[in-house]
Amino acid sequence: MNPQVTVLVWIHYIASGLLGLPALAVSLYSGYWWVQSILDPLPPLTPPNSSQDGMVQVITGVGFAIGSVFRPLAWLGIFFIKIAFVVSIVVLLFALVLFFTGRGLSLGAGWARGLSGLALGGMAMVGALGCLVISGPVPRLLASSLALGGGYGLYILATGFKVK
Repeated sequence: MNPQVTVLVWIHYIASGLLGLPALAVSLYSGYWWVQSILDPLPPLTPPNSSQDGMVQVITGVGFAIGSVFRPLAWLGIFFIKIAFVVSIVVLLFALVLFFTGRGLSLGAGWARGLSGLALGGMAMVGALGCLVISGPVPRLLASSLALGGGYGLYILATGFKVK
């Protein structure tokens, strides 16, 4: 196998690890808290009872007011947990696709070349768009590195497998 193709295979492996391991951790963590929010939902707010002692009624009234204020924040937190879970699962699936694409490239499979070409072309386009939109030296350097890396990967695909 061409040594440049070996580099491209390892880039796929490393990218799948860099994306997949944090996504796995986030999906486990947010999935656990999502299940916890289903099993133990927020209790309904009960207004203070007027038959209580005056001081107890004041304390329960303050608790009711604080609960009324922070209840939307609790629902917002549950919503963000659900979003984090869905996004992490999508990223985890993308990391698996990268891993198996690297395996396919190492075996010389045609489908892996096409899938890798799509991924590298997308990476080059996102990097080029980032160069146009992002300001600041460090983010622009990262965006240009992404664009150049995608372009170099496409070059390796074209020359490493003798695709014309």
